[in-house]
Formats: sequence, structure tokens, C-alpha cells
Amino acid sequence: MAVMRRFIERVISDWYRARERKPLFLFGAPQVGKTFSIETFAAAYFAQGIQRIDCSNTEEAEVLFGANINLGGVLGVLRQRLGAQLAPGRTLLFFDNIDAYPAGLERIRELSEIEPGLHVAVAGIMHPEFERLLIPLNECFQTAQLLPLSFAEYLCAGGEAAAAQAVLSAPQPLASSLHTLLLQELANYLVVGGWPASVKAFHQTHVFDDSLKLQKEIVATLNSLDFGKEAPRRAVEVLLRTSAWHPGEQSGLGDYTKEIPQTMVKRTFEHLSRVQAAYRIMPIVSGPQQHAMRRVKGFKTLLCDVGILRTLTGTNCPNVNAPETPDFVAMSGTFDQFVGQELLHNQEEMPQYWASTALGSRSKVNYLAQIDQKLCPIIIEQPHMDQALHALEVYLGAYPSCPRGFRFSIRPYVPPSGKSRVMECPVYYAFSVSAGETTEDFRNIL
Repeated sequence: MAVMRRFIERVISDWYRARERKPLFLFGAPQVGKTFSIETFAAAYFAQGIQRIDCSNTEEAEVLFGANINLGGVLGVLRQRLGAQLAPGRTLLFFDNIDAYPAGLERIRELSEIEPGLHVAVAGIMHPEFERLLIPLNECFQTAQLLPLSFAEYLCAGGEAAAAQAVLSAPQPLASSLHTLLLQELANYLVVGGWPASVKAFHQTHVFDDSLKLQKEIVATLNSLDFGKEAPRRAVEVLLRTSAWHPGEQSGLGDYTKEIPQTMVKRTFEHLSRVQAAYRIMPIVSGPQQHAMRRVKGFKTLLCDVGILRTLTGTNCPNVNAPETPDFVAMSGTFDQFVGQELLHNQEEMPQYWASTALGSRSKVNYLAQIDQKLCPIIIEQPHMDQALHALEVYLGAYPSCPRGFRFSIRPYVPPSGKSRVMECPVYYAFSVSAGETTEDFRNIL
């Protein structure tokens, strides 16, 4: 297996080189590779390596962050317990699993102020308790989110560096052999997903069962999330399972209330979004047919990773075949999930979608992506393609300044003809077309 390169390396590298530096807070869902990313970077850039404190060891955390210990004492305890000098510029001080001891964030912030030359990094999931702290996280820490591997990162981890560079490039006609390879790798990715452990297992053995065993453990970890009475474990299980059965579909809070109360549904979604396990993708609230959009109360659910769809539902993921076959249509929701999580990697804000409610229409634009300061519509091959194309045309007609819309399928790329503003692309280009001018930055990392 090749080296697992991650886009987050650029963020960590920029933080490392900054003259004025806050502590780095790397957050993300459980097991997405936060610890691995920090430790790998430290091994390459710090002469004396990394000093890691596991905050899930509450006894150790109490000794370091107890209220009766002053800041100078914290440094003394650290040096005594670690048995090493904390040399600014040569040692990375890393507090892992900070969500197990949220109060430690305040002391870490104070610690970095009295030792500004020291590189301090923190990792964990975004715990609800952080909101109750007296410090504003985004002002006191440089926050960065780590997601499961994108398709390009997955390709790179499997030794397909040239294929990874291809999907990070502007859409262009590819050799038939490369197009076929990318579709097959995409079919594998839709099953394996982007969780590092799952990717590593599959690339080592090329056996899906090895990957799926680890996915079951990941799903069990997600299902074990418990946010107290307002979002208990049972609610988490219901939302994840129900969302997996209906990828890409517009739904409402009421669709989840057969098993849990509606107020609990909303709060559970808020918590799952905070820990990057599931997101509510909202319809745009302005634009074409604005009077109708005010009545839209639905949303789409985007899970953290396409690979866990199969594990959550217990269903098989069909192969990617020719675009004319029913299999592609049956997988339209899976592709919606894939495109959504690719957008999460390169969009500064949560993606949106547009859906028409006029006369009971089922038309919708799957996503609106912010591309070079313009909201550009994306549709994906689906059972009601005529309605999707109509929605795309309506949107482009209402926004003459929008440079183009995108239609994703698994057909080879063909350059647009004439003055057409609709670009038809293979779906594996979802990352590159939505990243706009920043695509080159991502290519340089891999």
C-alpha cells in the first residue's frame, strides 16, 4: 500500500510555518485519522518528535489540568512526566482525545500564551461541552476539520497516483483504459468508503469483506455516540439508519418520528453534524421561484462517508455498469452521497441544493456548489431525469451570470458544444469541477 497522503497536510504545514500561531485544533468524526495525521507530520518536521498526552486517560488529565495547578506547574508536570524537554520549534506537544476532557482546552490555551514559541496541537471530536467553555474556539485555536478520505486520496493510498491527478484535473477526454479504471475504482470506493482503516484493509488484500468488517466497527462506534437525554444513543441509531436508506432524497423531520419525537430528531441532527457524522443539507432560500422556496421545509441528509451506507442498511452495492443499465439509476442516491462528500472537502460552507415545489413538481438540482464566487448547479443521473434537466434549465435561466451547470453521469467526458452552459462530466470529476481555482493546491499535496 502506498503512503496515505491527506489534504489536511497543507493546513498543518501552513500552521507550522506561521509566525503568529495559535494552538491547532484538529477535529473530526471518530477514527478518521486525526492522530495519524498529526503524528505523521510531527515525525517529518520536528527534530525531537512528538510528545503525546492522551486526554482519555482522565487520571493523567486531572494531574495536568487540575484547578489547583498553576500554569507554570503545568509545564513542570509535563516536563517531569514526559521525561523530556519541550523545545520550541523542535518538539510538538500533542493533546489527543480532548473531547474526553473538554475543560483541558482552557488550560491548553493559557499554556500556549505563556509559551508562544511552542507548537501545540489538539485533536478530538467536537464535543457539545465545548460550547459551554468560556473561550471562543475559533478565536483561541486554529480549527481544522478532517474528513474521511476523498476519492482522490483513496486512489493515492492505493498506489494510483496518476489516476488521482486525473480526477483532480479539469475535465478532459481520457483514454478509454483510464476512464474504465476510474469507474472501477469508483465502484470499489462506493463500497470501501473513505475511512482510513477500511481503505487500508482493502488496499492490502483487495477483499471487500476485510474492509466491511472494519466498517461494522466504525458504524458501531458512531451508533454508540450518546448526547444525553436530548439526543440519546437510540436516536443516533435511528437517524443514521433511516438516512442511509434514503440517500439523496428530500425528507422532513416528520419522516424520522415513527420511533423518536420530532424535537429529539432536530437536536440529534445538530449533535451529529457537530461531530461530523451526518449533516442536514438545506434547500436554498433565495433564487428561482423564491415565493415557492419559502414553503420548502425539507432537507437532504448527507452521511459522513459513502462506504457506511451498505453497512447501515445491510444491502449490497451494485457495480457501476454502462450508463444505460438500471444499475446506475438504482445508484443515483449513492452517487448523490458521493458528490456531497466530495463537496465537503473543498467548499468553505455547507453545500446546498435547490428543489422546486411548484405544482407538486419533484424537480431538483442535487447540489449548488460555490465555484469561484458563483453558485453553480449540479444534477446527477436519476430516475426523474427530465425533471432534473428542467430544474437545471430554470436555474441557469434565472441566473445569467452563472457560468455553467454540471450534469454528472458515468459516460466519458465530451466537451460542451456551441454556447451550452451545461457541462456533462463523469461523476469522478465531482471534486475538481467544484474546487474551481483551488484545484491546483490539492493536486500539489498528492
